[in-house]
Amino acid sequence: MVPGWLVMVLAVSVMCCIPAHVQAETTTLTASRDTTIFSESADLSLGADDRIFAGRAGNNGDRRALLKFDLAGIPRGASIHSATLELTAVRMPSSTAFDFSLHRLENDWGEEFSFADRGVGGGGAGGTAMPGDATWSERFYESLPWSSPGGDFNLLPTVAFRIGPTGRYTIIGENLLDDLQSWADDPSTNFGWIILGSLSTRSVKGFASREATEEGDRPTLVVEWTAPEAEADTILEIDIVASTDSALVRLSFPTDAGFSYQVIESRDLMDWKSSGPPLTGTGQEMEVFRVVVEKRFFKLIKESATGSGSGGGG
Repeated sequence: MVPGWLVMVLAVSVMCCIPAHVQAETTTLTASRDTTIFSESADLSLGADDRIFAGRAGNNGDRRALLKFDLAGIPRGASIHSATLELTAVRMPSSTAFDFSLHRLENDWGEEFSFADRGVGGGGAGGTAMPGDATWSERFYESLPWSSPGGDFNLLPTVAFRIGPTGRYTIIGENLLDDLQSWADDPSTNFGWIILGSLSTRSVKGFASREATEEGDRPTLVVEWTAPEAEADTILEIDIVASTDSALVRLSFPTDAGFSYQVIESRDLMDWKSSGPPLTGTGQEMEVFRVVVEKRFFKLIKESATGSGSGGGG
């Protein structure tokens, strides 16, 4: 039988405390997914190619480049202070500068093992789509269509920019911060961006993809952020899993990547000691189990990988 005191104590005395001190961090991310979709065919993609394309091609076909950055290394709810997108233009029919725009995608999409025949338009003609690739009509080839052919995206551009000769380009804009802040607050809405080019003339430009041989040419996103401010004490979910003369209890709590978590325990709320090794946050729900035979108070300390944490009373 589970002692009555055990149920009461575990229901009210396990608390989560977050340090108030935060430090600015800079994270450089390489694209986690990128591809090209082609208006002239619903069966073309470039999921595994070392280039992506955007703009009007010589056959009057429209190319659109899709790219996404995984923000798992930035804690949920972090404050985004600056962001810089860097792209390398590597192939183009002309060094003339043309206008391009970056738009926030509103649906998920796929990248599989499709690549181009280098002898056909230098790769700009695309390759045969593989199941799961994004194409002009489908966000996952042979599985899920776009709501609108050509991609589901915000019609208002996140940022507009110009691309001329080959070289490395830095793209900045206030709305980049807005997109990233939204994704940091709710990672489930991060579907990346789509690049659109001018359709008035032959404007197509090729960019190095995440598969490019030279790492320095790959699409990168440089983000400066700070971890969330201190939160109010939070009661953790506690379940009694089994019992005999003692009780096995489960402590579950959400975690953020880039933070460590330490469970500590006390008999009297005065003397606290570690209740197991530190745990590294994954961005997912985490749980630990403890066997108790007498009254215990538990507390969770959350701290950044470079900072220090503190715990409050139960």
